[in-house]
Amino acid sequence: MSESTAGSLDRYPLARLLCFLDKKKFTGTLRIECAPQPREVVVQKGVPVALRPPQPQGMVRLLLERGRITNEVFGELMQAMSLPGTDETTLLREVADLNLDEILKTRRYMLFADLTHLFEERDAAFTLTAAPADNQVDGNIAVEPMYLVYNGIRNAYDEQRLRAEIGSVAQHAIQLKRGQREQLDRFGFGEEETKVLRYLLQGYWVLD
Repeated sequence: MSESTAGSLDRYPLARLLCFLDKKKFTGTLRIECAPQPREVVVQKGVPVALRPPQPQGMVRLLLERGRITNEVFGELMQAMSLPGTDETTLLREVADLNLDEILKTRRYMLFADLTHLFEERDAAFTLTAAPADNQVDGNIAVEPMYLVYNGIRNAYDEQRLRAEIGSVAQHAIQLKRGQREQLDRFGFGEEETKVLRYLLQGYWVLD
């Protein structure tokens, strides 16, 4: 891949892009020209590890919604985060009484949720730029790309869009590709999906 490559999500949907980046173990950034502001996905060896610009206030709101902090603490955090030079981790530990594990899990969930929303973009322009790994990014906050693709499609796609981007499977015999069974855990499949996979392991004819 060249140092920088441009395209559009209407030709290269995000689901396909993420699968491609995972396969190539791409390291760099994926910039998507969203409204009201562009978002930049930081990728390391094919795995999304950050989304820019960061939105720390979203994390504080999530903690409030989950009942992890009170309204009083929420107001204190919001005020403190508006000050320059504030260290978010220190603030969350001292004011919200969160331990490092809770902070890590909340940040990972926020990254997953924000990345999932990007699947709503259907025709935005994007730019892929290969670059060395960013040492400023916490590699522990990473989202499994196949899990992200699966949940992004489930949350943002309707049947019409699914057929348009992937194609209809009607009148086709489908079987799980040999050697792929070991990778199924990456998608986070549950009991509902496992029932379908049993058919795919045997080979299944889709009528409509």
